[in-house]
Amino acid sequence: MSEELTADEADALSRLSTHVANQLARGRSRGEMIAELTDTMGWPDSLATKFVDRVSVAAIDSGASDEGRQALADRYARHMIYGALWALGGILVTWWTYSAAASSPGGGRYVVAYGAILYGVVDFVRGLVGWSRHKG
Repeated sequence: MSEELTADEADALSRLSTHVANQLARGRSRGEMIAELTDTMGWPDSLATKFVDRVSVAAIDSGASDEGRQALADRYARHMIYGALWALGGILVTWWTYSAAASSPGGGRYVVAYGAILYGVVDFVRGLVGWSRHKG
């Protein structure tokens, strides 16, 4: 038996879908959105999980709304900032420990923080690519 939604129900469902998609794009986790539907709206966990999963897939496939695209661009911009900070931090640790080792008698030891540098570069590039795709 199929039930048709009234115009008001379809509108409410559309607004809820947009809200969930935008919140996911802003960085809220899938679990947080499921909890919001179960706690504040009284949805069963299985229904909330299916709804959030479908909205997530639909938002990715359609590119989301203008607001969703802007939220994604902002999220990727944060990846660029954090990536640059990680890389800079790794470079500073490497430079600082190298300077300390060079000034000590016998040369000393230093740390090359290549993990932080590599992570930062990868995160920055990931952010740059995503930001360029979603910027308004």
